Amino acid sequence: MARYAAKLLFDWYPDPVTGNRVMRLSEERIVVFPARSPRASVERAKRLGKQAELRYDSGHRLRFVGILQLMELGVECAPGEVWWEFRRRRRAKERARTLVPAEKTLWVFTGLTSKRASQRGAGSANAGDEPSNKRIQPTARRARRG
Repeated sequence: MARYAAKLLFDWYPDPVTGNRVMRLSEERIVVFPARSPRASVERAKRLGKQAELRYDSGHRLRFVGILQLMELGVECAPGEVWWEFRRRRRAKERARTLVPAEKTLWVFTGLTSKRASQRGAGSANAGDEPSNKRIQPTARRARRG
């Protein structure tokens, strides 16, 4: 079976930090899984997204929005690699100080780690999105999945 990686988009409703129902915290999550074919990988990614939805007693929900991207991890990927993207940049090596964040700002040092999944908070910098690294503090225990 081939190995696939899917970038999934999730939406917190309402925003768990601000309570806003319009400008909400979103999450992009990369998952890796085996599948028999590209079509089967789409179905598996959708199923994984739906299974990851959460609902709290407080009314906050993490909702699966959809698949942002899906790729087969072929021979070009080492066993530990889970994602890759190509992008043209002007003189990336010479501009490393402006392109690469300082180590102390990496999430592993700021408390935004996979060990604290309920406290994720990084958005993308696309138009209409507001990056956030505020910690999510659910107001009640999780009621049920789905």
